[in-house]
Amino acid sequence: MINKKILLIIGSVLLAAALCTATENQDKEFKFDPEASFAFYLSDKDLAEAKIKAVTGDAGAALKVALYYETVKRESASSYGWMYISADHGNVTAQLNMAHWHLYDKRFKNVKFAVYWLEKAKNNGSEKAKELLDKIKQPGTISD
Repeated sequence: MINKKILLIIGSVLLAAALCTATENQDKEFKFDPEASFAFYLSDKDLAEAKIKAVTGDAGAALKVALYYETVKRESASSYGWMYISADHGNVTAQLNMAHWHLYDKRFKNVKFAVYWLEKAKNNGSEKAKELLDKIKQPGTISD
């Protein structure tokens, strides 16, 4: 039987998914890549297993699910929710992706959230996060 904590996490994922619509690349619109789609394909069984692992604390599994939804299903809203779980569990790649969405997605831009995720990534040893934080602090570069 699924306990209340898992149901709460699943509910959070669904809420996050409902709030997000799409992502953009920093320099250009997101373009579908069939090769990437194939690389991140998960069978129904593998997807179900990865989701269970993700909601019980496996950041790598959550990232795997997020990438599946982004590249195979092309469902950015679902991808966002799973990316959030991965980032929240300490995955630096996911933290950087969350920051990227909040910096460059016109529909989801929020520099304060971006800084939050960049600080997390920097504290986990990411040099890229440190560089982006320095860039944000420069006048006239990135703002709300």
